[in-house]
Amino acid sequence: MNNTKLPKESESQEIGQFAVITFNNCHPISWRTTQTDGDADAGLDMQVQIVDQGRYTNVFNAQIKGSAQKEYGRNKKLSADGKHFAQPLDIRTLNYYARIENPVMLVFADLAQDQNPRKCSAYYLWIDEEIDQLREGKPNLDHLGKDSHTFHIPVENVLDPDLNVLPYLNSRLEKKKVLEGIYNIVEKKYPDPIDKVNQIGDVLETNKIALGTILNKTETPWLDAPKDSFAYQLKKASSS
Repeated sequence: MNNTKLPKESESQEIGQFAVITFNNCHPISWRTTQTDGDADAGLDMQVQIVDQGRYTNVFNAQIKGSAQKEYGRNKKLSADGKHFAQPLDIRTLNYYARIENPVMLVFADLAQDQNPRKCSAYYLWIDEEIDQLREGKPNLDHLGKDSHTFHIPVENVLDPDLNVLPYLNSRLEKKKVLEGIYNIVEKKYPDPIDKVNQIGDVLETNKIALGTILNKTETPWLDAPKDSFAYQLKKASSS
């Protein structure tokens, strides 16, 4: 038997399997998981559907990582202050995440805690907003000029059966609906709504009084200058 040629499992394959075992052992019972790491794997290990009061309400994707390497008696990826785990992801993978609609949860299994992955803890980080910030309004992250980006997963973000992800997922859904509403309004007036929505964003970011004027009801179509500004004093003088 010892001399029989059989397929071997690499260390990375074992770590991957153990990380999934830890993930499945830690997550809430309301999660309905489907593995997506087969031949079509593109950096997403799991699709997770949430069941709330007997109804499927939300869906997100999970990328599951893990490490069993130790240094000074603890996981090698744990920061010196013990506050987070460092996990790099390929820029190509992040470019893909930036193109999909489902939120992405990055999960890290600390397999250095025990030889049995069912006795290990897992930690999580939603990485959508950080990816958006890294994009800086660009379509992808190629402008960063590097092959990977390292995320820092807080040790306080423990993946356990009591974790409630609905507030985050519902918030993301509401943001999406709001943006779609703005887009639909602009689309009715302009043939190039995407360009116009981007222009609106640029104006709101660069003009300090634009957002306040939009949110305050006024009969004038012009932006109202702040009361302590020179422009306001000129307007006041001209109308007196």
